[in-house]
Amino acid sequence: MSDVSSITIFLEPDDQLLRELDALMKLDDILVLKEKSLFLKSLFPKSVKLNKYLNFLKINNNITIEPPEEVIQKYNMFFINKDYNLIQRKLDIDIALYPNSSKLLTLLGSLYYHLGKFNLAFNNFQSAIILDPRNLDALHNLTNIYINNGDLENALNFNRKCLDLDPHNIMSNFNHALILKNMGSYDSSIKILQNILISDSKNYHILNMLGIVFYLQKNYLKSINIFEKSLNINSDIFDTYFNIANSYLAINNITAAIDNFKSCLKIFPEHLSSLINISSALQGIGDYDGALDHLNKAVVIKPSLQSSLNLNFANIYRDLGKFNKASELYNLILADNKFNFHSYLSLSDISTSHSNYLTTDSNTFINMIDIFNNKLKPPNHDFVFSKDNLKSDNILISEHLGFPIYKSYSREGKHNKAFKYLVAANKAVRSNLNYDIRNTKNSFFNVLNGYKDFNGPKIKDNKFKTRPIFIIGMPRSGSTLVEQILSSHSNVFGAGELYQLSYSAEAYNFSNNPGNLSLDELDSISSDYLRSIDKMNYNDKNFITDKMPSNFYYTGLIDQIFPDSIIINTLRDPLDTCFSIFETHFSSVPPYSYDLEEIAIYYNIYKKCLDYWNDVLGPNRIYNVVYEDLISNTSTEINKLLQACDLEFEESCLKFYENDRPIRTASVSQARNKIYNSSLKKWKFHENEIQSLIENLDSGFIP
Repeated sequence: MSDVSSITIFLEPDDQLLRELDALMKLDDILVLKEKSLFLKSLFPKSVKLNKYLNFLKINNNITIEPPEEVIQKYNMFFINKDYNLIQRKLDIDIALYPNSSKLLTLLGSLYYHLGKFNLAFNNFQSAIILDPRNLDALHNLTNIYINNGDLENALNFNRKCLDLDPHNIMSNFNHALILKNMGSYDSSIKILQNILISDSKNYHILNMLGIVFYLQKNYLKSINIFEKSLNINSDIFDTYFNIANSYLAINNITAAIDNFKSCLKIFPEHLSSLINISSALQGIGDYDGALDHLNKAVVIKPSLQSSLNLNFANIYRDLGKFNKASELYNLILADNKFNFHSYLSLSDISTSHSNYLTTDSNTFINMIDIFNNKLKPPNHDFVFSKDNLKSDNILISEHLGFPIYKSYSREGKHNKAFKYLVAANKAVRSNLNYDIRNTKNSFFNVLNGYKDFNGPKIKDNKFKTRPIFIIGMPRSGSTLVEQILSSHSNVFGAGELYQLSYSAEAYNFSNNPGNLSLDELDSISSDYLRSIDKMNYNDKNFITDKMPSNFYYTGLIDQIFPDSIIINTLRDPLDTCFSIFETHFSSVPPYSYDLEEIAIYYNIYKKCLDYWNDVLGPNRIYNVVYEDLISNTSTEINKLLQACDLEFEESCLKFYENDRPIRTASVSQARNKIYNSSLKKWKFHENEIQSLIENLDSGFIP
């Protein structure tokens, strides 16, 4: 056993070492002096004699002395492991040894940034730059703080310093592209990102940013292509799946969006934005159980989201026909926020047969009137709804409320009072839409010309289990009622208004080459569409309805690629149809629908197209359902409709109003009621005010 008393502890370095420090001090060799003094202090921590040299160094603290590179490098692993307590302890020690280290202050700033202490992070990055104006890491971090705070001018200024130091630095160029993207200079941002990819083509971070910029430019197909390239390089990044899913949503390819949201959630199950967005997408294909399940998961993860998601829950209950539950939530939302436009609009859709429907003597309605007349103003008086929410730019909430105000007054028979609000609302929306009805005419008639004297290929067989029923026509012509009747049959799945046909067709450039696609292209369109709707048909019904009214644009294509499909055209009195369009605020905007003259022109285009197809395809290819006949002779007309669809009669089709399937159109309330005739001739209440509509329909005017 050793004798501890025999061990000698040295408190001071020997004199020779101290004389070397004196010599360095006389020579003003600060760097070497500091290095040796700090080294000796680490060996003799209780030394009093070494304080002389350390005090000298404090006086000369304007000299920046960095620790060895290995000291800096060890922090990389600490940050990767997110061991922030260890980083703090290590930095305390190293900064005491190197108080003027720009690199250590940058690391301290990064630590504070990760801990959410942004002011302290900012101060340390600034101090690091003062000590070393060429510290690129500190400049990058300071640039990022300015970007995150939305101070793009300062971000641009600091990033220029980065580029001056190293014009080819990837981070500096990436930040430059990010700043330009945030400024709305998308073309310039794209150019920088593409230049980076010339030398670094496998950089999936750059590809993701490029995809986002193309998305913001509304070049959704390009953004999808870029995101797919990124996934080919690294398939483990949840953000990429989230971004590509949103791009698919933008082009209404809902099934592809859902697949990618699922891939994102597989990697990151608690990604709140994906949970919320996939809920909306599932709602879009009628999977309301899945939609509610994902919303509830989001609330479990973050309970404070409940109030902000009440609108999502309310819309699901509305589509499911649970109007009382929906209206309770809409009123709860409005109690918290008087300026929630969507809740007013949805409440006005709930019929008088349900509780909490909107009446003109309610406080909710009075608030709408006051907001419309600018007596009530939101905290930010310049408040507008974004294009994502309203599908139109810069329209004030007060003007949009004209739709639910009109509907409430009309429901109570106050037609003269109602009409001025309807006119104001339509005028406001239309004035902010960049639309020319002549382009619509040219598109439709170009298709008709493409099929003139048609003798092109046709697909002979349906390779899939599902037989599609296309319900085409004008909006507000009874298509939702027809689908509700058909979907009440045990062998029919009602899919609602689908964009899948348009997406599949335009992927093969149909609009630029109507009637001239090859058999392989036609087969691809058919397979893409049927594969997509098969995914929605989770009850494995033999028939599935697609009630996108504007699919009459694709009538010739439908006949080519779906030989066993059924095409139903819904017909309603032209004035009733067109006026109903004018009085409806649609969830997705048909741009012609806010101007009486343009509605009439669109109707005349539709009529000319259907006259053409009925003539070319023969009297039995398209089955025409007349709304008024369906109202007046319901049982007979439903029987005829079922026969046209090769369906056996089922009593449930007569009781379609008991069908609890989801409905996502403006007819959500009406289609759940028994047949009624109160919607007939509503235009007569405003006959004097709609003379332009009457005249243009009578003349068949098309510019």
